[in-house]
Amino acid sequence: MMVLGSKFYSGDGIPADRARAAAWFAQAAELGLAAAQANLGEMYCNGDGVEQDYQKAREFWTKAAEQGDAEGQCGLGTLYAKGLSVETDKAKALEWWRKAAAQGHKRAMKNLEVLEAIGAGPKAEKGG
Repeated sequence: MMVLGSKFYSGDGIPADRARAAAWFAQAAELGLAAAQANLGEMYCNGDGVEQDYQKAREFWTKAAEQGDAEGQCGLGTLYAKGLSVETDKAKALEWWRKAAAQGHKRAMKNLEVLEAIGAGPKAEKGG
C-alpha cells in the first residue's frame, strides 16, 4: 500500500495521481503505518491530492509523531508554530521540532536555526 501510494504520488512508472496516492496512504495509515500517516498529514496540510484540512493534518501527524516519526513531529511543530487547527504554542512547536531534529530531520533543524537567528529559539531560551 505504501509503495503504491508513493508511486502514484511521484508518478514513478505510472501517471502521477495524488488522490489515488492519498487513498493508498489512507489504507496503510489505518493499519498504523507511521510513514503513511505522516504523508497524509503533509497532503492534508497542503491540500495536495485532498482538500486542505489542518484538523486532519494534525490528526495524522499526531498518530505518526506518537510513534516517533520525525516527519510527523516536524509537521506538528509547524502547526503549533503557526496556530493551524491548534492554539499557537511556541513551546510545543519547539518540543516537536527538537524531537524531529534529534533524528536528523533537516526541516526541523532549519526551523530551530531560524528561531535561534531571530533570538527566539532553544539557545535564546537558555540565555545563550
